[in-house]
Amino acid sequence: MCRVPRFAEPRDPVHHLGSMERRNQRGESLIEIIFAIIVIGLVVSAVVAAINTSENGSTAHRQLVTGDTVMRNYAEAVKTAVVSSCTSSVATWTATYPSPGIPSGYSVNALSGQACPSVTATATVPVQVQLPNGTAKSMNIVVRTP
Repeated sequence: MCRVPRFAEPRDPVHHLGSMERRNQRGESLIEIIFAIIVIGLVVSAVVAAINTSENGSTAHRQLVTGDTVMRNYAEAVKTAVVSSCTSSVATWTATYPSPGIPSGYSVNALSGQACPSVTATATVPVQVQLPNGTAKSMNIVVRTP
């Protein structure tokens, strides 16, 4: 019987290296993976905190701007009420917020039955708006009888 010589298969180099070199060939260690997960978690937490801060700032700014608009609309309504109500025969005026009304969550100080200023004088009227977050905005306007 004739034997065909077999060529030896090359040995796996990992099995012939020392234990230190084999450890480097296996991939990341558990500590490296845990450290990477911690770093990723910190980055995601920072991004979520930044988004939350931005959202809160945006809400506060929107409420302030809306409150400013409500206050200015009410101030114009006060001036209109004084001009239309303060005649020689009527001695008081009442301001009502213009249509379509005050936005939900906002309130204004009620100005009803106010005395008209004399023809030669002016009156300072405080206009106040309460915002949904509890903040109050105010301004004084000067009105006169036309």
